[in-house]
Amino acid sequence: MPNRKGWPQSLKDAAEVYLYIEEHAVETEDGLVFVGTMGKVRKELGIPRGSWGPIKELLQDSVPVVDENGLPLSIAEPCLTLLRRGGGTQPSEWLINRPLTDLDLAEYNKKNISAEGLTSVGGAGTLFHMELEERLTNLESRVRELEARLSE
Repeated sequence: MPNRKGWPQSLKDAAEVYLYIEEHAVETEDGLVFVGTMGKVRKELGIPRGSWGPIKELLQDSVPVVDENGLPLSIAEPCLTLLRRGGGTQPSEWLINRPLTDLDLAEYNKKNISAEGLTSVGGAGTLFHMELEERLTNLESRVRELEARLSE
């Protein structure tokens, strides 16, 4: 697992969950499999319930498809794959595919709104994704150009 300095807290928490699951997994014919409940994992690691959604998303849904140079990865898979959903007292089974990497951080940063886009409007916070902010700037520039042409 890479050095997690500078990683957002949810990514650090996801890495801790991954390490816990990996440590408690067993080797099967399908590969390394964790059998248990995520509720127990969350409680064992002291992770608040409200933080669980982003952690689960990072481990189960985040799939980097390009490397650090922007080239396509030959294999794109999430960190964990749900093999069997548990419920009640029945444990779930999770296949361990790979650890979190800096590529996950890059994917996380692409999906999430940067703090640089935070502006205050009437006391309320309005978030603009950097791409949307750039598009807005371009549109404003085009409007100024059209206004200048109309006033000639």
